[in-house]
Amino acid sequence: ILVIPSCNPFSMNVSKRFWAMDGTDINRMFPGYDKGETTQRIAAALFEHIKDFKYGLQLASFYMSGDFVPHVRMLTTGYEDVKTACLFGLPFVTKRKPLPFDTTLLNYNWQIWGVKAFSVYAGKTNGIDKQSSNQTIEAILRMMTKTKIITARTTGVGYESEVFAEEQLVNVKAHQAGI
Repeated sequence: ILVIPSCNPFSMNVSKRFWAMDGTDINRMFPGYDKGETTQRIAAALFEHIKDFKYGLQLASFYMSGDFVPHVRMLTTGYEDVKTACLFGLPFVTKRKPLPFDTTLLNYNWQIWGVKAFSVYAGKTNGIDKQSSNQTIEAILRMMTKTKIITARTTGVGYESEVFAEEQLVNVKAHQAGI
């Protein structure tokens, strides 16, 4: 199993999601191009080493800031593995039909190359929430235990994940804070 953070590791110290030189998102450069721009070459070199793993787990951040219920997200490519996604024991597993620009995502390309790929969202985009971070770590260990990647005494029971298509979601905006 390979776990990859979705942020650009070269931009972490400057709090930027995108490549500093040209503003590109390295997660939108897969499978890469070894003769292309810098981010395409990095993606190509990385993908060459990770394309044959059995499981691929991306610790993802959402493109919008906010707080989220920790969950697993997958693209519906025909290669997605919902059964294994439920083994994380997170409250929700969401599936989404890929849009044309999604074909350059790591998750999409992993699936096309036969990797069981999962994007795990851990609560916050612009910060660290200790409780949801711990829940995410337990979920990853739970999945790895249930798939026999590791042996662990206990990883907690977790949730019976509810699986749904992202297009079933409805945005609800409150006019003011509170209940």
